[in-house]
Order: sequence, then structure tokens, then C-alpha cells
Amino acid sequence: MFQNKQFTIKSKIIISFSIMILLMLLISTLSFLTLKSFIDEQNNMIQKTVLANNIVKLVGEIPQDESKYILNQSPELKAVIDQKLTTIK
Repeated sequence: MFQNKQFTIKSKIIISFSIMILLMLLISTLSFLTLKSFIDEQNNMIQKTVLANNIVKLVGEIPQDESKYILNQSPELKAVIDQKLTTIK
């Protein structure tokens, strides 16, 4: 590439440095995009885990509320059960 005698040492150094800067820019951009995709995937997994934990919590509470409703058939307890079932759906 630098075989021609028309390039001075100064121009060769400038061209080489420019090529190195471009390569570093390319590598850093690719690294940033890869890291961003990993972070987005992890955030998605965290959101799904939080939703799943909420569902498990509600599923554990519903039988207790149903038992309370069977013993004391108040409309407030029925509303609580219906609200939890709706949240799960």
C-alpha cells in the first residue's frame, strides 16, 4: 500500500493512524451494540421473572382467600378473590 515514493513519512504515519482510529471506532461500536443487546435481553428476562413471581404469589394467596370466603361469605372477600383472578389473567 505504501510502496509508492510519493508518500512522505508524515503522510504514511497520518494514514496509518487514521486507519487505526477507524478500526478502533468499528470495534468499539460493535462492542457497544453487542453489550446493549445483552442488557436488553437481561431486562426482558427480569421483567418476565417479576411477573412470574407476582403470579406465583397471587396463586398462593387465592386458596387462603377462598377459605376465608367459605367461612365468612362477605362481598369484600369475593371482590378480593375476583381482583386477584383478574390480575392473573
